[in-house]
Amino acid sequence: MKTIPLSTQRIDLALTQGTPDLLSVFDVVVQEVQVEAAILAAEIIEHNRYT
Repeated sequence: MKTIPLSTQRIDLALTQGTPDLLSVFDVVVQEVQVEAAILAAEIIEHNRYT
């Protein structure tokens, strides 16, 4: 697994403690914006340990 270099600026997308998974963040974001289309890799579910 690749890691993000320490020199890279990061943004914490955690919404609440214990809910940092991508799909939970995505669900909240799409409630606030109009999304015309989205393409997600199948590996997101396979490799996201919080789903």
